[in-house]
Amino acid sequence: QIFGECLTIWLLTQYEALNRPSKVQLVELGPGRGTLMCDILRSASGIKGVGEDFIRALSGDGRGDGKSRNQTHGVHFVEVSESLRLTQREALESLLA
Repeated sequence: QIFGECLTIWLLTQYEALNRPSKVQLVELGPGRGTLMCDILRSASGIKGVGEDFIRALSGDGRGDGKSRNQTHGVHFVEVSESLRLTQREALESLLA
């Protein structure tokens, strides 16, 4: 969890350096159970201002509220294992519930 929170700070710093684009994509290669991505999303959504803007930019339409399925529009996992893809989907769904 700590690593995900640290990575979130770095991502938000880069997001600000890019002048807060309205659309962003996060791609994780070999994400395992999806824990790191969930930690990043959870951490970002808890930071007022830039974190909330980042979550909206992930929705792809600038209107994501952090609780809709659209939040995952900009989140991509590259995974070969079908069972891990299911686990990742479940992890994201439980985060958004």
